[in-house]
Amino acid sequence: MKCRLPFRMDPVIEEAIIGFREARESVRSAEEELREWKAANQPLNINDPTYLELKAEVTDCRAVLAGAQQTLVELKKQKTSVELIKQQIAQITAERDLHLKRSLILVRKFPLSATSTHPSEQTLTHIRKQTRAAEKRQKQQENAQLKSETILFYYGQSQTGTIKDMLTNFDFPIPDVHRSHIFQASWDEEKFAELIRTDGLEYQNIMKNLPQNILLLHGNVESKYDRGQLLIEYVQSSQSFICRILDKRIAKEFIFLNPQPVTFGQYDGKALYFPSTSRPLIRLIQFRAIVNRLVAIERGYIQPGDYQHLIDSDEWSPEAKALIESIIDWNSKIPSDAHLYVNTVFLPE
Repeated sequence: MKCRLPFRMDPVIEEAIIGFREARESVRSAEEELREWKAANQPLNINDPTYLELKAEVTDCRAVLAGAQQTLVELKKQKTSVELIKQQIAQITAERDLHLKRSLILVRKFPLSATSTHPSEQTLTHIRKQTRAAEKRQKQQENAQLKSETILFYYGQSQTGTIKDMLTNFDFPIPDVHRSHIFQASWDEEKFAELIRTDGLEYQNIMKNLPQNILLLHGNVESKYDRGQLLIEYVQSSQSFICRILDKRIAKEFIFLNPQPVTFGQYDGKALYFPSTSRPLIRLIQFRAIVNRLVAIERGYIQPGDYQHLIDSDEWSPEAKALIESIIDWNSKIPSDAHLYVNTVFLPE
């Protein structure tokens, strides 16, 4: 018997489905709470503050559900559109190849349909360009949706215009602040799931693109984080997320010049800013801190004994530590920093 590979749903659509189900459950719960209150408070006073509050909650939940449903429908439409174009390319390419490979005898004996059904390479190239453009639009829309969900998670409401970089606490236009993955998007999805389940910890519906695995960072901060030149760790005593500069060469490098010049060195040991009580998953933050520490040791930014407390933490069982060591091929998965010191601005000595 042949072994069938498991079906893997598009992760963006899967997250949209999860969001829709959660919104639907919130509506059900809010409506049930309102019904129970009404049953216990007869005759009903429609001006009662509690009644008005519960009714408003139902209305809000229904609005969220409608938005989640619309998002899911749009994502499925986009996915279908791109897949149809790809199928069209595959079909006409196959027909064209068949037409070109047929012998003269077969052509005379079993003529194919008119030559117009066998497009030229120029036509195929045009269709391929359309496909790439459609895929690009789909990706941009998916990223915009995911960014909106991340902003909503951290701010508690939608934002327009500007949001804050979590390291410097400065406002920037939304496109300048990136969705920075803690467990990086290119890393193994199965290892991600294994990591958050190790030691019996349970996190329902946590996936790589969900906000608990995302920080909102200025592009220049994200690039240093992704290259292992700094790390972010959770400090239990202060219940804060602290930035540590690992590559001391960037200490005098400006993060940006506007709205005012600030350097990476100014934020060494500083806590990240969060606009609400929502936080990333601590286990992922600590895992990424270990990864960046190992990268920094490999590249000579720090000594082997530096930040040893990260891996010695009681949070990690021997099984978890073994998993951490197996997850990343450090040198191939972390971008090289060889080009980082071209066109950067530093403080004078």
